[in-house]
Amino acid sequence: MTENGEVKVSYRTEQLVSARDLAMKKFMEGMALIAEASALCGVSLFSHKIMKPCAYGLPESLPGSIETGRREIDRHAWTLLFRETGMDRYWNHKQREAFRNELDSDPPVASIEVIRDTLVKAAVSRRDTLAEGFVGLLTELDRSFRSNRQQYTMPRKFVLRGLFPEKDSLRYNGYSTDNLVYLRDFENIVCICSGASTPGTGYDMTDRLTALRSTDYTGDVVNDLGWRCRLYANGNVHISIETNALLDSLNSLIGTYFAGQLADRKSNDI
Repeated sequence: MTENGEVKVSYRTEQLVSARDLAMKKFMEGMALIAEASALCGVSLFSHKIMKPCAYGLPESLPGSIETGRREIDRHAWTLLFRETGMDRYWNHKQREAFRNELDSDPPVASIEVIRDTLVKAAVSRRDTLAEGFVGLLTELDRSFRSNRQQYTMPRKFVLRGLFPEKDSLRYNGYSTDNLVYLRDFENIVCICSGASTPGTGYDMTDRLTALRSTDYTGDVVNDLGWRCRLYANGNVHISIETNALLDSLNSLIGTYFAGQLADRKSNDI
């Protein structure tokens, strides 16, 4: 304060106010950018998990928050890619499960280079991949396959047990949500063998059977690619292969997996 009673702002006060104004400007810009980034990737980047590494606001702690945010962004990006493009349809169940585990822990960068490399590798090895997945599927579905693998060929009919729970809650029929995964895998393999696109939500065999279970409870669902499902009251589903072409394609996949170890068997006439 001057001798005349006037308030005089010191240079240091001006510095503090100037620093405050600049900090506020950068804070608002940063918050706006984070909000924009959240809108672009469809994930809130203001979460405690992302901000926690940088809780003290020190520059050296910033990389931790950036990496945590990167994982959230890439995890969501891969999930959308699978959902909207079906790019994982050339993988078998074990591969999809392994990649989901990777997404949970440390998702790969969803750059165009990494995505392209992933697609190329999947396309190049898709027949071996499907063969491995199909043999694993049959192993889960058919007990005889487990004990007689190298002499086993694709049956015209096999049973998927416990696809739906028993109507009587006191009876257990081996119901497991994994059985829905096996059916989806089988339909995916059939589509690849037939050169057809995998059906979308509401049109695949699993959804059609689920709808049938809620209305007629039992009955048949026919697939245009040469197979059908018969749903029984006990929750089991009998799958029938109705064309020689599809049967031969599935047997070819088994032969690919065992590399010529299977005995020759010609398809029976319908």
